[in-house]
Amino acid sequence: MEHHVSKLSIQHNANGGSAIVIEGRLDADGRLRLQELVESCNDQAALSLDLSGLVFVDQDGQAYLCALQENGCQLTGASLYIKCLLDGGSV
Repeated sequence: MEHHVSKLSIQHNANGGSAIVIEGRLDADGRLRLQELVESCNDQAALSLDLSGLVFVDQDGQAYLCALQENGCQLTGASLYIKCLLDGGSV
């Protein structure tokens, strides 16, 4: 049984930035798909991730989201659970 991201989509806004919307679960397979999408964005400095639909993240996904955040990517809409994980909690 597969447990990967239910949906990844990208939205472009008027100021030239992009937002990747993550919905569902983010595991190792989903992290690879997310990484490909992030790398395809022209201006990663203007990139944000909408985590409002993210319900689960494993350690691989957690590490990748933390790395993105440390490199200046804005993470928005995270639930309390996801915020706790990104602030150093464990899965």
